[in-house]
Amino acid sequence: MPDPSVSIGTATGQPSQKLRIAGAPILAETFSLFSLELSGAGVSWRLWQARADLIASKPSDSHFVLDSARGEVTLGDGHHGRVPPAGSSLAAAYRTTQGTGGSVAGNVINAVDDPALALQVSVTNPGPSDGAADPETLANAIGRAIDLREARLRAMTSDDIRLLVLQTPGTAVARVEVKPNFYPGMNCVHAHGIISVFILPEAPGLPRPSAGLISAVAHYLNRRRIIGTRFVILGPDYVTITVQAKVKALPYADRAQVTIDVKAALNQFFDPLTGGPDGSGFPLGRDVYRSEVLQTIDNTPGVDHVTSLDLIAETCGPQCGNLCLSPTTLVASGSHQIEVA
Repeated sequence: MPDPSVSIGTATGQPSQKLRIAGAPILAETFSLFSLELSGAGVSWRLWQARADLIASKPSDSHFVLDSARGEVTLGDGHHGRVPPAGSSLAAAYRTTQGTGGSVAGNVINAVDDPALALQVSVTNPGPSDGAADPETLANAIGRAIDLREARLRAMTSDDIRLLVLQTPGTAVARVEVKPNFYPGMNCVHAHGIISVFILPEAPGLPRPSAGLISAVAHYLNRRRIIGTRFVILGPDYVTITVQAKVKALPYADRAQVTIDVKAALNQFFDPLTGGPDGSGFPLGRDVYRSEVLQTIDNTPGVDHVTSLDLIAETCGPQCGNLCLSPTTLVASGSHQIEVA
């Protein structure tokens, strides 16, 4: 038991006695309260127990409530919590804090309390001390409560899941796609409770998540999933798309530059992170529409119109229609063949 070190008064024998503690704010976890009372072994110190309130305390329970910010102790009233005998000495052991005043600049501490030791050693703090904080005010607590109320703490909706993945500590996820009731490889089955989460890291080229990234995201999500759901975390498949097109340039245009610009525009359109119709990445598992490819080429500076267009997937020959993709697939740009006249 810690030794009581600071006298804080004498018990009056009255219910709900309040005691003021010097040096507030007090570090609540360091606070111990004692009363000096008669016992079977004579006079001894009795240790009291801190409680958030005394509602559940019995008349014989040596409980108290501490307001650490104000430095105030409240004792029981004889019904909820014990009343110490009148005349009992009351003492406490505790540590205090200066709040934000506890932060000091570098090279401020330079003294040793023991004069003999001061002749042998020197002490200093080469760096600043920071991180000290005052007790939280009610207004701040209300603000935190509002923030927590709006925070996504459970993976209930697709938006919740997407945001939680992006917030996974220690990771750099650039894009998240969520497919509820979908199990990869069983594309025609409505897999109840299975949520497939496709993640793309912040990486150049064709981003693929590492095993470590998948493990980190899975661990973070599984702690926030709702009962009856299961997450499958994975990366997308890629299929290489090559565009064969004949383009008519405007009369004043440099044909070589138009060729370069059209290829660059197509590479950008098929980019998994910044491509697609809205610039947020080519849509996962969505078909490659001929009309969008035509529009991408036609919007390139120096292009008058497109005279012919074929789309070639790596597993099949040229097609004049749309290219169908599986639900787990993204596109990768091939070596586009552009002929400018």
